[in-house]
Amino acid sequence: MVHRPSRTAEDSGLVDFTKGANDMRTLRLSMDEDPRLTTKQFLGDPRFWLNHQADWYESVIMTKKHVTIEMKWVDWEYLRRMTSPVSEVVEAIHARCVEMDLADIMAFQCDWNEEVVAQFYATLWVDTINHVMH
Repeated sequence: MVHRPSRTAEDSGLVDFTKGANDMRTLRLSMDEDPRLTTKQFLGDPRFWLNHQADWYESVIMTKKHVTIEMKWVDWEYLRRMTSPVSEVVEAIHARCVEMDLADIMAFQCDWNEEVVAQFYATLWVDTINHVMH
């Protein structure tokens, strides 16, 4: 179960990203600025470091019927048995995933904790210069 972030009086009010009036780029750090190096801004809930993380979590992620999709892992064998032209596309994608060392992790099966997945997407920062996810 996904839980609403707790807020203190010092935290800013919820910015609703589903309204379309708020541009994520103006409400978050520069794309190149590492959020791990900033002072903690969001005081209420220890799961979030920045206001926009808690706002994104509450206004976008929590409004989804399902935080994760039904297919939580890739069944490569099933996909590879599909007929042409899908099979050729699957082979190309699988080959690229193997090349990037992602095929095994994409096929990893486990009971996913939707709360942790939601927190991941709310707090993910991609270092576009070094091509690293944090």
